[in-house]
Amino acid sequence: MVAPRSSLAEQAVASLHSAGDDQEALEEAIQAAAFLDAIPGDDRQKLRAARFRLRKIKEAAAKGVASADRSPHIKAEYNPAEFDVLTSVDQGQQVPRYEKLSWRM
Repeated sequence: MVAPRSSLAEQAVASLHSAGDDQEALEEAIQAAAFLDAIPGDDRQKLRAARFRLRKIKEAAAKGVASADRSPHIKAEYNPAEFDVLTSVDQGQQVPRYEKLSWRM
């Protein structure tokens, strides 16, 4: 026999669903539904799923911030041949190319 769900548990699960992907609303709903951890069943699994969804939202937000902070000149891979081109001496000059680059700080 399945135990009847309390109205408090139903409200907590409803608030978890209504929070959607809104980070602040989801955090508040998870805090309000924390009592479901002590009650085994589907409601506890829905709370765990909401925590997982919040973790994924935070990871996506952190990834977006990290990529915005990166320089547009950073490459995923560097070719060793590019170093040889920059350090080679120009025709008729004794100065390597990298010394002629204009560096800005």
